[in-house]
Amino acid sequence: VGAAEEFRVSTVIKQHGEVVASPILQMSANKLATIRIADSLEFEVLLQPEQADSVMVATKLKTGEHLMQPRFATQYGKKVTLTQGAQQLELQVDKIVTK
Repeated sequence: VGAAEEFRVSTVIKQHGEVVASPILQMSANKLATIRIADSLEFEVLLQPEQADSVMVATKLKTGEHLMQPRFATQYGKKVTLTQGAQQLELQVDKIVTK
């Protein structure tokens, strides 16, 4: 009891249908995680647990001059696909159970 919740965020980032990155992050709730690949890609994610089986996800994805900042609720273990113009983000959040 009182242990920090840990999560695995699996992502696939596509630009014009081509995979440009597929980072997997292990992170804590309510702490911003950021990935930068040179000047071509920046990805941020913040998780805020809601119900026992769901989480609020706030993201920022910048590829070149394109920016998307979706915020959405999802269930753990469910893949979400978001598309804006030439950008596509696939994201799945899994809760890591530790003993």
